[in-house]
Amino acid sequence: MSWRARLSHVFEEVRIVYSSKHPESSGVRNFLATSYEELKLLNPGLPVYVRCCDGIKPHISTRMSNGFYETSSVAGLDPQGIERTLQRMVQKGEEQTKKPLLGSKACQRVQFADII
Repeated sequence: MSWRARLSHVFEEVRIVYSSKHPESSGVRNFLATSYEELKLLNPGLPVYVRCCDGIKPHISTRMSNGFYETSSVAGLDPQGIERTLQRMVQKGEEQTKKPLLGSKACQRVQFADII
């Protein structure tokens, strides 16, 4: 499965923030124009919030079900660089969800008696 289709399996939400005028956000604007529709088709239930805020550095923020947040700056990146950033965030998110939380039942070893 492509990393694009795994976005909704890893994240609870994705936020893309950019500026409508600043040159550092031109890659984000191009990425949204070319790739947003495909991402939503592959992840129809995933909330993808796109916010245009002038005077702010462009960034992508993600939230996972365990409360883990990650924010990555995409200032000055081209659309391919933004895709690589999202792909890295998906890989990191998958690793994060595999780690058991301390004190959870997943950390405790459960032993069952043999049935004879």
